[in-house]
Amino acid sequence: SPIGRVSRYESSDFPFAIAYPASYDTQAAIELCRAYSHCFVAPGSGAIIGIVEGQLGEIDGRPFTLEDLRADLEASSLESGLQVLSHQEIITQAGAPALVSSFEELDDAYRVKVFTYLLEPNVMFRLVFIYSAKRFEEVFDYMVSSFEVTP
Repeated sequence: SPIGRVSRYESSDFPFAIAYPASYDTQAAIELCRAYSHCFVAPGSGAIIGIVEGQLGEIDGRPFTLEDLRADLEASSLESGLQVLSHQEIITQAGAPALVSSFEELDDAYRVKVFTYLLEPNVMFRLVFIYSAKRFEEVFDYMVSSFEVTP
């Protein structure tokens, strides 16, 4: 692969799979990893990958939409001191809509990219990529391109 040797993460609870760099530590005991169901840390801690997945409830008596998840992500990011750079709707390799959001820390110490996929009815997969240098963006792009909904 263009990012070197990769391993495959496949959810044991939901039909999602994604490739990630094989050199990333899957057992890292860092505080930030506690926020995610699965966490992968680059050697030297220059990048952290967090995965959040789960069944969503309802919002105003209806299922969540990708737009609802975008608005929620933006609000929580602003509360965390992040500045919104962009939101872009994309089409996954499987032809399904997803969202890629980009943020930066106000002092530009790090950036965050988030891939959000919503599987009807109300099952979410979110990949949170926190990184310190632009060179890591290729890893995020490759991971997003490898995302799949499994049978």
